[in-house]
Amino acid sequence: MSLPLWFWLLYYLSLFISFLMALRMLWRKRSRKTALFVIFFVLTIPFISIFNAIGRGEEMNEGEFFLHELADGALWALYSVFGYLVLLWYWWKAIILSVKRRG
Repeated sequence: MSLPLWFWLLYYLSLFISFLMALRMLWRKRSRKTALFVIFFVLTIPFISIFNAIGRGEEMNEGEFFLHELADGALWALYSVFGYLVLLWYWWKAIILSVKRRG
């Protein structure tokens, strides 16, 4: 059992766009530390999640397994949550800056 295809498309598309935005920030020499931080999480979160989900069993999908591991306090799940929060903050920051520049 797995999550639907549309979920995975949105998930990897958002990671890819985040990666491109961070590369653009590096290229323009803006917020280099933030950009490197984002690139680090974009590259490590999927690998860590996939690696740890390999032995999840057939009865749970990836989302259920992640929530189960998070409830158990698994370090990889906590790391992923922290990384997702960093990415959400990054997107929020990018949207706010974009609105300020236009308005």
